[in-house]
Amino acid sequence: MEKISCEVVRDLLESYQEELVTDTTNKIIEQHLKKCEECRKIERKMQLQMELQREQRQKREKTFCKKLISYRYEILGFFTGVVAILGIFLLVVVVQELAMELFW
Repeated sequence: MEKISCEVVRDLLESYQEELVTDTTNKIIEQHLKKCEECRKIERKMQLQMELQREQRQKREKTFCKKLISYRYEILGFFTGVVAILGIFLLVVVVQELAMELFW
């Protein structure tokens, strides 16, 4: 395997963690991490940060979904009310027309 400097490994760590590097680069980085404790520490720290960000994103997505569901019911309630009001209005108009025909 090719040797690679710590600086290059650190530049590639984010892409490595996101599995965006080639198989060859992946193997080179893994070999380097086995031998270099300092890079392992940095990689572990980055991994923890990514996990924390993923958890925070999942929380935001859950919160958004809950809000969307609650708004869905509010919107559904609003349109149900509008349809009910229109129905009542049409009923009143039809009853008035019938009453006018019968009594006039």
